[in-house]
Amino acid sequence: INKVYTLNGRASTDIDGKIVSYSLKKISGPTSTIVNSTSAITQVRYTKNGIYLFELTVKDNKGSVSKKRVTVTVNY
Repeated sequence: INKVYTLNGRASTDIDGKIVSYSLKKISGPTSTIVNSTSAITQVRYTKNGIYLFELTVKDNKGSVSKKRVTVTVNY
């Protein structure tokens, strides 16, 4: 398997400021490659079937941090 999917964090919002950074990391799952872990929109390359857990961290211009996790199931 060599599949590429896009993960999009642009829907992230901040009610009292502006988002200044994004950071995506894999929490669990088989081997995968995050193309650009600091971009709001990035691609992930998967080489194995499995359940992958990712965490997106966003930081605003006032230093506040928010995190959201997403599960991706790959089955080919």
